[in-house]
Amino acid sequence: KPFIIESLFSQRQPLDALMIIWILVTLVFFSIPNSKLIGYILPVLAPLAYCLARVIMTQHAKHPTPQLAGLNFMGHLVVGMALCLSLWGYKFFDQSSGLEKIAPFISSNTSVRTQTVALDSYPFDMKFMLQLTNPIWVVLDWDNPDIQKKDNWRKELSDAKKFSQKIEVLINPENLKHRICQTKADQWLFWAPHQQAVFSLPPQAKVLLTTPKYQLWQVEDAVLRTDCELS
Repeated sequence: KPFIIESLFSQRQPLDALMIIWILVTLVFFSIPNSKLIGYILPVLAPLAYCLARVIMTQHAKHPTPQLAGLNFMGHLVVGMALCLSLWGYKFFDQSSGLEKIAPFISSNTSVRTQTVALDSYPFDMKFMLQLTNPIWVVLDWDNPDIQKKDNWRKELSDAKKFSQKIEVLINPENLKHRICQTKADQWLFWAPHQQAVFSLPPQAKVLLTTPKYQLWQVEDAVLRTDCELS
């Protein structure tokens, strides 16, 4: 019999059944809808932690001598640390967004009047990594009915707008220039996939970061303001 099942069912505790039902109900319930966002699994973490602790404590109590119990505890500790280090290593070496490279520079050169615009993309970690104050504008054809056909970040943001019509960070491409001209900012950051044609940046735009899929530009407000005056 697997030692995990044996640890949970050989010496039952009052909370064991509750935790197992908690896990099963959460998994079954959130497996039913077509929308499966990563946050749906978070309620499972608490009962899962309890079950893991029960397994470790049961195995620890089965050893008759303190020496064997200590070795068993150290074994579990080493395995746990190895898992944590592997996750940390993956995050450290997988710099898919590349924002870590420029975070110190951007955070020290931005102000409360720095406005960030994401074109046909949404960098979830940008606001945290760059310590931005203002919400990120997301430019996309939000009237496109195909958005509702795929379960991704586009559908998630579009659904949020349905709950609150006051959300002003989701902007259609044809309205972007007007919003820029109506907004007072010190500087602008534009994040977009390569060869993005949604919005034409001026020649004075400075490339701060280039990744295999995206680029980040910096544009001074005075440059964009000139274009507003001409129009």
